[in-house]
Amino acid sequence: MRAIELLLPQVFALVGGTLAVRFAFPAGRASWLSALGYGYVVGQILGAVGLYLSGTVGLGVRFLPAAAIQVGLCVLLAAVLRRSLHGDTRVPHAVSPLRAEGVGRWLAIAFAAVVLLRVAVLGLEATAQPLYPWDAWQQWGTKARVWFETGELKRFVSPEEWLQISSGTGDVVYTDANPRYPPLVPLIQVWSLGPTHTWDDSAIGLTWAVLLAALGAAMAGQLFRTSGYWPLALGAAYMAVSLPILDTHAALAGYADLPLSVVYCLAFMAAAAWVRFRRNGDAAMAILLLAFLPLFKRPGIVWALTFLPFLMCAVIRRPLRPMLRGVLALALVGAAALIVVHMLGAHTATLGDSVESLVANLFAWENWHLLWYLAIFLLLLHRRRRWSNELSVAGTTLGLGAAFLAAVFWGTDLSASIANATTLNRALLPLGPATCFFLALLIQRDVLRLAGAPARLPARKTRAGANGPAP
Repeated sequence: MRAIELLLPQVFALVGGTLAVRFAFPAGRASWLSALGYGYVVGQILGAVGLYLSGTVGLGVRFLPAAAIQVGLCVLLAAVLRRSLHGDTRVPHAVSPLRAEGVGRWLAIAFAAVVLLRVAVLGLEATAQPLYPWDAWQQWGTKARVWFETGELKRFVSPEEWLQISSGTGDVVYTDANPRYPPLVPLIQVWSLGPTHTWDDSAIGLTWAVLLAALGAAMAGQLFRTSGYWPLALGAAYMAVSLPILDTHAALAGYADLPLSVVYCLAFMAAAAWVRFRRNGDAAMAILLLAFLPLFKRPGIVWALTFLPFLMCAVIRRPLRPMLRGVLALALVGAAALIVVHMLGAHTATLGDSVESLVANLFAWENWHLLWYLAIFLLLLHRRRRWSNELSVAGTTLGLGAAFLAAVFWGTDLSASIANATTLNRALLPLGPATCFFLALLIQRDVLRLAGAPARLPARKTRAGANGPAP
């Protein structure tokens, strides 16, 4: 019975979310795979929103009223998407599926197997451990536990304000390390517990593990939509879900960084698909997920602003690439200026230690496998090739993200947190899965050429006009 109670919120999130976002994707097996990944994430967020609304209107922070609200929100989202995207059939199948035979078929099977195995092992590890990571229990788990046990959205204040409040006021308040953080992550933790009345850390671990699985499913589906080749799609999905630092956050559940990174990557992939296919459904998913980013952590606002190149692509009809280069150059110059100003008043020893720590974390230690080596190699290999709008816009977005991190860490007093490696990898986490997707887009033309088949269906005027050149 308890197992059913803990699985119920997972089922609500997967089924309700998938049926809600399904109208944003075209028909096809890969689109269903994308809908499962996107749907689970959206379903979890709408479940947390249901808890917030339920607690706000006086029904309590309880699963049953929140589940009813979540179902209503899923139905509303499905109706809006279906109505607004009715007739959005432009380029429903922009690539012709390339049949994987021989070595390609075995590669696809091997990649699918290791992805499933990796997620299963992480799921077992995540559900067997208590909620003990530092930030998980000092700023997110605290709110979740209080709201779950009391059934109310109790107020959290700073320690100073908590000490000043008289115990006889009758207004029970609480405090933790970051009382002003957005409430979405604690509410996702409460939603994960379902209708049970007993706190269970394993339920939160299950949600964090399935979030990683949703990322892999969504990436495989989106890459198959753009390439039509399962080995490439599944290989990139495995590259993403096997990143050690990402797996650590899935196994040690409770941090906001994994959900933030998953939502960022899903929005990034949807926006890239919109540039490629010009389908309103892809734009709708990107906008929906971007709206959720600030609800996880305050840096989510800046991560949403890195999508400026996609906005430029939507509103600017003139040649885009020179303007993208200008935006990226301006961002890098601004970050460099902030860093120089900070260096003039900072201790050079700390800055030197931070550079050494950055190089160690990215290129020597086992946090990222060989991702950043691969990124440098592929960028140098493709530097003289003509990039499509999809690659140019996506690459500029990642460049803005890197400039933002450089400005924050070396242009402020946070450079010490790079030197001791306390927040460096967590800050980089949103760029990791998105970079895996970008690198797969970068090499798909070479992979398809080696596979010996064209990437597109026979030419048609409407499709050629909508898609443009392949990446």
